[in-house]
This record gives sequence, C-alpha cells and structure tokens, in this order.
Amino acid sequence: MKKIVFAILAFVLYGSALAQGNSSVFGIIRQNYYSTVTDPFDSSITWQQLDSCTIRLGYSNPSNGQVFPVGNTQYARSINLTGAALDPYNNTYIFQSGTNICSFDMSSGNLINQVPLTNSMGNSYFDNFRFNHSDSSIYGLSRRNYFDPVSGTTKAGVFLAKANSQTGTITEISPSAIAGGYAILGSAIDPYQMIYYFSGGNNLMGVDMYTGAVYSNPTLSFNDGFSLGNFTYSCVDTAIYGLVRQNYFSYIYDPFNPLDSIQVLDSATLKLGRVNPITGVVTNISAYSFGTGGYSINGGAAIDPVNRIYYFSSGNAVVGVSMLTGQIVSAPTYAISGGGDYFDLMRNSENCYAATRIRQNPQTTAANNIRFESELNVFPNPSAGRFTVTNPFDNGTLTVYDVLGHEVLKEKVSDKQMHINIEKAGIYYLHFSNNNTTIRKAITVQ
Repeated sequence: MKKIVFAILAFVLYGSALAQGNSSVFGIIRQNYYSTVTDPFDSSITWQQLDSCTIRLGYSNPSNGQVFPVGNTQYARSINLTGAALDPYNNTYIFQSGTNICSFDMSSGNLINQVPLTNSMGNSYFDNFRFNHSDSSIYGLSRRNYFDPVSGTTKAGVFLAKANSQTGTITEISPSAIAGGYAILGSAIDPYQMIYYFSGGNNLMGVDMYTGAVYSNPTLSFNDGFSLGNFTYSCVDTAIYGLVRQNYFSYIYDPFNPLDSIQVLDSATLKLGRVNPITGVVTNISAYSFGTGGYSINGGAAIDPVNRIYYFSSGNAVVGVSMLTGQIVSAPTYAISGGGDYFDLMRNSENCYAATRIRQNPQTTAANNIRFESELNVFPNPSAGRFTVTNPFDNGTLTVYDVLGHEVLKEKVSDKQMHINIEKAGIYYLHFSNNNTTIRKAITVQ
C-alpha cells in the first residue's frame, strides 16, 4: 500500500489581425502587497501575509519579455484565474473579478464595464472561458448544482454556456450536464468546426457549440507523458498544442509505519505536444525536456501563427517554443515596466483573427460535407509564393484568404491540378468548394 503525497491534477467540482511579424500578447499585470506577521507563540517566526493587490492591463512582446502597461490606471481588485477573453473586434480584454465580469479597453487600459454574472438556471460560476473569433461570442463552462430527476438527488455539473460581457447574462447551451467537473489544464475553441474543448483529467472533451452536446470524448493517449496542460487551439494548422508533462517518482519507507512506503516526486519533464482531438493521441514535438522547471497555469498560452511559436509562462519568464521542432527559441525573464509581480492570463488576437465557420448549425441548416485537408494537396508548402494545388474533384471554386479574412484570390477550378501565385509573405487559407463539400488548408508564403 502506498501513500501518494504529490497531487498531479487539479480537478474542480462545484462547492469545492495579424501583423506579419512578432506577435503581441495582452494580459493582466498584477502587483501583490504583503505585511509581515509574527507568530504569536514564537516571535522568531514570521511570514508574509497577502493584504491586497492591484491590477492593470498590459501587453508584451513575448520574444523579449518586456511588459508595458496600457494607460496609467491601476485598479484595486482581484482576478479569477479561470479564463479570459480578448475581443479584437470591440478592442476589449475581458476577465472576471469575484462574481463580476469586467472589460478593459485595450487602447486606454481603462476599466469600461463591470457587471455581476447571472444565470437564470441557478447560481453558477462561469469558468474556462475564451473568445470565439468566428461568431464574436464568449464560451465557457457554467458550473453549478442541479437536481437529477433520475436519482432524485442534487449533483454538481458543468454545462457549455455563453456569457454576455455587457450584461453579465450566462446562457446555457447544454440541455443537461456534460460532466461533473473539469481540470484546470486549459481550453480551446475550434472556430471553423465550432467545437469547444476542455479537459476532464485523463480525457479531452469536445462540445458542439451549437447544441451543447458532447461531440467527442477520447481518453488521452501518451507515448511519453501523463498529462496535457496549458493547451490551446492553433488556427494556422488547425491543431491543439499543449505541454506534456511526465513525473518521475521514487519510494521511501514511511518512518511512522515501516510496513508502508511513501511515493515522492523526484523530477518532471516538460515537452511541447500536439493532440488529435478525435482519437486523443498526443504526439510529442519536443525530443527533449525544456528544463524550465514547470509552467504557470496563471500565465495562459498564446500562439504566434506567423513564426509558428507557442508561448507559455514558467513563472518569471515567457518561454517560446517552436511548433515545428519543439525546441525553445526564446525564454526572456519578464521585465514589467512600472512594476508588477506577475503577468497573468496571456491572450492574443492574431492566432484566429477573422476565422469563419465552416461547419454550420445542424439544427437550422444542412451541414456541409467537410472533407479532410489531406485531400487538398499543396506543394511546396511553405514556398516563395508559387503553389501547385491538387484537389480530388474536376470542378469547383478555390478561394484564398489572408489571416484577416480578406479574399486574396478566387478562381474556378476545371481540372484536378492548378497553379496559384501569391506575392506577399504570410499565412493564407485555401478554401476549395464543390457543391456542399468544403476542403480547407493553411499555406505559408516565405
């Protein structure tokens, strides 16, 4: 019999526009204020007690670690580390403070709105929320108690929901609870297929954002690792990336019970991984561990789609990892202008700016037949601007969009193979349409 003394998973239950260059991220600069407390029984023992904190909106170039405040105003309030949303269309950064949902203006840094969250279905939290670029809405998990008529008891559950940041209204989409809780390991939205992803611990659950029903729920499968954390969706290659962690333990004798042993953590590895949300298979991109000592769930994650870099916080530094090689490309220590202890809840808009829905609402219209991007062969990719495109049909329409959603090229297709030329460097999206069939693929001009 073994005693586990290291918690490997935080599980929550109720009651318990792209500039072609470096990506900028927004987040909250947090400054904590402490006082020294003396042990009333031993004056030689003191500790620091948190008294209050101030917050302000900040932005950073993650490649150099410099963090600058937006405006000069600080606000004396706390923040909830259960999600954040950056709305690039209304130029607002949205977060929670206690039971309120709040909005910063991203130009001035002013707090322009704060309203209580309300849910007509009952008292609830709104967790793990993100902004969806393809319908300009905020999605997250409504976490509350509900009455189960089958068992006749009150249970804890989570429901996919939307929240209006102006009114604070939570609208549940799921007609019934989709899970009993969630793990604080990240969330992701596929804006093309309208799927919201969250972790239940050892599984990755996808939820239909139209109906609130479970879309997929595979058990995560690792070749070398036991958890996937800090994950987020990449629009540039339509994949989910996160940090794969592997813990290594040893056993020591329990000094109070010689017949028992205690499992203790010796070390851990951290690598960049990519997960197939349908099968749950996690593929390590990094060949070796980062050696950063871990990651901060407070920091969040951001993706630079131009340079294909995944950013996360190690606590005192922002770490950039190549999404192609899995190697660290930058790890500067945070330098917060004007002072601050932390840079929390990193978000950026460039990753999925102007994404458009491909899978339509099955409740209101016949869904398009979405084919796999592998059926649209593009060579070479990346290229200097000339591509050969091979599609599975003899006719249709090929449309090319830039990352801002602007139409760059549109041509009728009369053969299975064609050539296209794009002059300006950047990331583009091919959409091939034939009747009700759509195939899409990302390409890069270097």
